[in-house]
Amino acid sequence: MSDRRGQILEAAAAVLADGGARALTHRGVDRTAGLPAGSTSNLFRTRDALVEGVVEHLIASELQAMPDLDQPLAGVAISDATLVQMASQAISYALGPGRIHTLARRALFHEAASNPEARGRLGAGAAFWWERIAALREARGAPDPDQRGRWLLAYIDGVIGDQLAWPDPHFNPADAIAPAIHGTVNRQQAGRYLPGTRAGFRGT
Repeated sequence: MSDRRGQILEAAAAVLADGGARALTHRGVDRTAGLPAGSTSNLFRTRDALVEGVVEHLIASELQAMPDLDQPLAGVAISDATLVQMASQAISYALGPGRIHTLARRALFHEAASNPEARGRLGAGAAFWWERIAALREARGAPDPDQRGRWLLAYIDGVIGDQLAWPDPHFNPADAIAPAIHGTVNRQQAGRYLPGTRAGFRGT
């Protein structure tokens, strides 16, 4: 990625994180990046192209920060502990170094909820993570890995959203994610993590 392209996409993520999807304009990105007017539109002629570029940039950045999520899984034995560790790493990244990207992604998802065209553009980015999580669940031997992988990703996203809105200084991502990891592998194990055990969210 060229320095100018990366600078523009980072600025676009910052615009989304700070002002939401409606704030994402070529002019707004130019201003945030400190670049001359027209710089963003020279690389991304339309807003749709800019959104697609941001989605690709977010995925690439996340994989660079968490390379284990992009490794071949065929024939690999994966334990629950490994899955908890990987998910905890992803949550810690999303709430820490990747916070701006996390907020940018959530802004785009809000747009997708009310805009069918945006939903289609963002679908590829969402599907990428659904497939990766499903592959992890399949490698672990979970039944119905596609559906359960998507549920797990939704659970992770919920944990992240909770901490973005109401940060807990004592939050431990492993404690929060372990119930979902065990519950989506084996239905018999799910009963070990019922509300009231305090194994996950605050207030349960």
